Amino acid sequence: MASFYEADEKLFNMCDDSNGSLGNVFRGNASEVFAEFASRCDDNTWLVDLILKLSENDDYGVRIHILDNVKSFLSEKQMRELADRVFRLAQREENRYKHNHWLYMARNISEQLLDTTLFEKVSRELHDGELHEAATLDLAELHFQHGEFEIALNHLDSISGTTFRAVQRDELPTKIFRAQNDTQKLSEISWKTFLNFRSKNTLDELLSAIGEGNRNSIAKNQTEKILEDEEFESSDAVFLIECDRIDDAELHIIANRDKLGQEHYTQLLLLVKPMLEHKKYWRQAYSIKNFSNPSWHAPYRSITVTEFHTSRN
Repeated sequence: MASFYEADEKLFNMCDDSNGSLGNVFRGNASEVFAEFASRCDDNTWLVDLILKLSENDDYGVRIHILDNVKSFLSEKQMRELADRVFRLAQREENRYKHNHWLYMARNISEQLLDTTLFEKVSRELHDGELHEAATLDLAELHFQHGEFEIALNHLDSISGTTFRAVQRDELPTKIFRAQNDTQKLSEISWKTFLNFRSKNTLDELLSAIGEGNRNSIAKNQTEKILEDEEFESSDAVFLIECDRIDDAELHIIANRDKLGQEHYTQLLLLVKPMLEHKKYWRQAYSIKNFSNPSWHAPYRSITVTEFHTSRN
């Protein structure tokens, strides 16, 4: 497996990996197989030296994933020793790319150790003493896993803005409030998450907090809001379909058919399929044919029309 990782340059230069398929082999299957063989190795000193040797040159950013399952073949003590070695290598490294590479290795290990102190230390070293939003969110997750709920919430509160990894930012306090059995705050965050992104899943999460008996009234109220809203979100149309409000979804889609033909055209097939399953043929076909600029979405239009005719037959 070490030889396979050493062949990364040759392999990447032999193919077009624009879709990431080859990279995924290194990041997924190869990492798992390496860990399996590594777990059978009796000489951990030799194994760690091999990992460091492989990691000296990682121009394609795939060798670092050798450590993705490090806890399956090194003890906690050995993981900490390895993290300390790569951290010291980073401090001595003048090349910025290699400097960061060693630090990312140390951070990978810290996450698997659930070591909040080491994680924060490495993250700050990566960004000249600053703790960026991504690292802050990941650090909050680590504190949550330690049961340090208030510290986790404080880290979340320190993140400015509202859109950065919004789903994860809402999921974590939901988990915290549920663990604390704080029903009021759980209801508040569940409402916020649902209104930020209406879906069957976020609705189910909300109802688990406020009661299943509210399902119909919430679905009805949100349907009215969606139909009144001048802005179009394809996810709202999907939500209507998931709530079995097919007629409302059909009206919403047709009313916004020009937008579907522009920035939302990639969602067209996702919306048309359930319409066809509910035998919404003619009105849906009308929406397919009335785009503002069909040349922008010819592949999607072709697929959709094919779906339409297939279902009709």
